[in-house]
Amino acid sequence: MVSRAPYLLNFSVNRLDNRLGFYQQQLSLSANNTRNIVARLPRLLCGSLEPVKENLKVQKKQKTLLELVKRHLFLEYLGKAQYDPTLPNYISLDRLVSLPDETFCTELALATLEDFYLFQKTL
Repeated sequence: MVSRAPYLLNFSVNRLDNRLGFYQQQLSLSANNTRNIVARLPRLLCGSLEPVKENLKVQKKQKTLLELVKRHLFLEYLGKAQYDPTLPNYISLDRLVSLPDETFCTELALATLEDFYLFQKTL
């Protein structure tokens, strides 16, 4: 593990324990499964937890995969599918999932609801 994620040596035992607990709790894993995952992917413990939290939040939303794909394809069609927070015109996954269609169109896609519905007919 240390050879694949040497930064682990800089972490306190308490910090490592908190991160292990986070993954175990958020993913509903047993202690054994948590150890197996971290042994295979030790960098999970080194990186920021914010992207993980955002992805977990998105996963828990009630949108179907199909609805998200339609929204992504619409944004891609408009040239606005930009999910990198370090670049301009960033669109957070949380907003992509949680906004109602009308707000999604006006605030994120900068288009009308009719445009979105017409685009969906082409799929």
